[in-house]
Amino acid sequence: PFHSPHKPEPRSQGYTGTHTDTGRPSPDWTNGTDIAWKLDHDIPSAGEYAVMKNGDQVFIVHELYEVSSSDRIVLKGSGVVSLDVSGTQPVTQWRGVLPKDVSLRPVIHPVLIGDDVFAGAFRLDLATGSRALAPWAERDQEANRPPATAITSGYGVVIACGEDTCSGWAKDGDQWTMKWERDSTP
Repeated sequence: PFHSPHKPEPRSQGYTGTHTDTGRPSPDWTNGTDIAWKLDHDIPSAGEYAVMKNGDQVFIVHELYEVSSSDRIVLKGSGVVSLDVSGTQPVTQWRGVLPKDVSLRPVIHPVLIGDDVFAGAFRLDLATGSRALAPWAERDQEANRPPATAITSGYGVVIACGEDTCSGWAKDGDQWTMKWERDSTP
């Protein structure tokens, strides 16, 4: 957290002993905990996915690429996976694809609240994976402006911000309604 005027002493890096790397941490070192399972997935690079936990459900949003006819890798959209992790191995509950959406880039930042997760301009049902436009995205379409993105949630309110406004949204019964809006222009 601070700059030291003293030059550090060089030292060897990494493990230099004779034991074989098993790919698992030593039970002595981890106090008995161990890796339960690993997900086999190909994520292009760090910062291009998000993982959220809701009880025994793990929800993953990741960038989804495809190879074009000219052999170029092109961003297709975002992949969405819901896993049940209550057993000894994860079980896929559902998979989905969100269309290419500038509000999901450069960092995917989903917001979980109740039975809904908001990713970019979309609202996903955690139980089924069904998607719909987020309520603020529907409003942004009417105003012909780029959609706002869910930033955070707390006390039952989702805060979504766009280019010039931030708004707070709460669920009343089955409907999400705007509770307030503020100008966020610098």
